[in-house]
Amino acid sequence: MRKFWAWVACIALMTATVGVVTPAVAAKGKPKIVKGEMMDRDGNNIPDAVFLWYSQKVKHSKDADGKYPFTVEGYVITNVGKTQGKLLIINLEEDIAAPSAPVVSYKQVKKGAVKAATGKKKQAKKQTFRNVAPFTPLPTNHVTVIVEGAGTVTSVPTGIACPSTSCEGDFIEGRTVVLVAFADILSGATFMGWGGDCSGTEPACQLTMDGTPKTVTATFSGVIP
Repeated sequence: MRKFWAWVACIALMTATVGVVTPAVAAKGKPKIVKGEMMDRDGNNIPDAVFLWYSQKVKHSKDADGKYPFTVEGYVITNVGKTQGKLLIINLEEDIAAPSAPVVSYKQVKKGAVKAATGKKKQAKKQTFRNVAPFTPLPTNHVTVIVEGAGTVTSVPTGIACPSTSCEGDFIEGRTVVLVAFADILSGATFMGWGGDCSGTEPACQLTMDGTPKTVTATFSGVIP
């Protein structure tokens, strides 16, 4: 009997020293969207993706009809990226008229749908998510370009493309914009120089978007054919 109680005491001591390991409990139910946010992935101040975070790891695939079972209010989906754990990225066509905080819906095609559950990743359940955090555009700087003569002006980054007398565009404040002048070689024209917020005769002019509207004149010899 003494040996028995000594054995019990030894087990108790080991348990107190090592601790009790509690097995992890797997998440119950199907994954659901818990957070959404509109994003601008290419940095042009227009939302082009929605990031969705799920309650647990999830995997998505196209339905039997070859389409993704998502809809994003007001947008056209270009593709749905691979899930990164609980994160899913839906890429969208840029549309300045679309809602800044769209409703996202998910619904599989019932008949013949391709199941996406594999291993520990589960297919999401039918749902509508209305709490997508909106995309807030950064402040912009307005630029107006006037072209005189036979030539064109473009910008880097894109936003200005003047094949005629004038054009304008908006650029994010704090960034640098380069305007480039191209004379119409076929008509024998040459670039004469810049005016306004640009100066000199080099074909490239650099502008800093400091919050003040910019007006630039590009003068070329000759006339537009």
